[in-house]
Amino acid sequence: MNGLVERFHRHLKSALMARLSGHNWVDELPWVLLGICTELKEDLHASSAELVYGTPLAVPGEFIPAPRGQEEEPAAVLDRLRERLGNLAPVPTSQHRQTPTHVPKDLQNWVCLANYESAFQTNAIHYERNSAGNIWSADFGIFQINSYWWCYEPGFPSAGNGCNVYCQDLYDVQTAINCAAIVAEQQGMKAWVSWVDNCEGRSIQHFVEGC
Repeated sequence: MNGLVERFHRHLKSALMARLSGHNWVDELPWVLLGICTELKEDLHASSAELVYGTPLAVPGEFIPAPRGQEEEPAAVLDRLRERLGNLAPVPTSQHRQTPTHVPKDLQNWVCLANYESAFQTNAIHYERNSAGNIWSADFGIFQINSYWWCYEPGFPSAGNGCNVYCQDLYDVQTAINCAAIVAEQQGMKAWVSWVDNCEGRSIQHFVEGC
């Protein structure tokens, strides 16, 4: 392997020396590498680029074929080169195997929970009332997280802002996920009655089919 690298370095150095007219070899390096990559290897009848990409590289001169029977000013050649390059579009890469999809084991529980708590409505809100009929707390967001324990809502009583957020911030899905993770870490999924009634111990795999 080291021998291959050393031979390539000698080849690269020779190509740079043949092209250099000054000391700024960095400017010449891309052109030298392009030449090496497009050079036909006689034993393989193909270039290095063709072995990698399956087709020869198009060098700049191929983008702008010269008009027949007439010379062209350099400025005009440059304009046509810019136009051709501006119209190029990348070719999508091919994928020769299917990438396995990883679905977390507890994802089906969270999707089931969101279904029964809010029907996947990110701006859902449900008010809790006391025996006198007065609102004393509310459940917010896709996971219906309660204001009394987990978030702050002006005018509502609170035993603590467990997630350190405003309740209306729970309309944002990422904020709701972060807060729900805190709830589950402290109390488990059984903190949600709807999960106990509809998801726990049930067949809920269909919630993540196709994921």
